[in-house]
Amino acid sequence: MSLNSFSQWATGARDRHAAASFLSTLMASCRSLSSGVMRRRQFRQDVLHVRDLPDHLLKDIGIHRGNIVAAVYGGRGRA
Repeated sequence: MSLNSFSQWATGARDRHAAASFLSTLMASCRSLSSGVMRRRQFRQDVLHVRDLPDHLLKDIGIHRGNIVAAVYGGRGRA
């Protein structure tokens, strides 16, 4: 093999490494985004579930109707 073919192989390896690195970064971003979407979906379902509870159960838990969102979101209060 000549020196030229080695240098072409090295360039191809760098390109493959860059593509693999980009792909792994893209996949990690997609996983993070989908987990955030699933977490928000679960919060909304939990809010709906707690809103359906009768008042005496909410009193036993120690929250009022106005505090449901804050209780479900752990004090962050996002809806």
